[in-house]
Amino acid sequence: RDNTPCISQVNPSNHPDRFKCMINPTTISSEPGTYDNDPVGLVGVNCIIYIRPVTWAWEGNAFIFQSMDSIEAINNCFAAGVVMSERRAIIPDDINLLRDNTPCIFQSNPSNHPDRFKCMLEPTAISSEPGTYNNDLLALRGLNGCVIDVRPV
Repeated sequence: RDNTPCISQVNPSNHPDRFKCMINPTTISSEPGTYDNDPVGLVGVNCIIYIRPVTWAWEGNAFIFQSMDSIEAINNCFAAGVVMSERRAIIPDDINLLRDNTPCIFQSNPSNHPDRFKCMLEPTAISSEPGTYNNDLLALRGLNGCVIDVRPV
């Protein structure tokens, strides 16, 4: 990012509400060029903001996107001079996170493990990874494009 604050652009007659952050000069990219695209997690200053890109580098110096976060959260996370990068978490290739028809449950057991949620899956490969608690956030996309942040156990 450059040294100017990101701004909120509200213009219901011309386009949906969106944010614009000025960036240091780079290759021009008007991709994807549409609204309501798939969410992308971007890492900033000790944070992750989930955005829906509109243009990655408009005229080579403006990053335009949609987000549910506030302009304050965006400016704090994407502080001036920060290189934003995509958050990628790796789920093993042979693991298929397809839920079965049973509801997820909440497991409260402070003597044995921290509180957690458990969702049953259709049969898939077996994995005990990552095997610890308080892991990095992972954004999972579900029905109708909803995104939920989880910390895999």
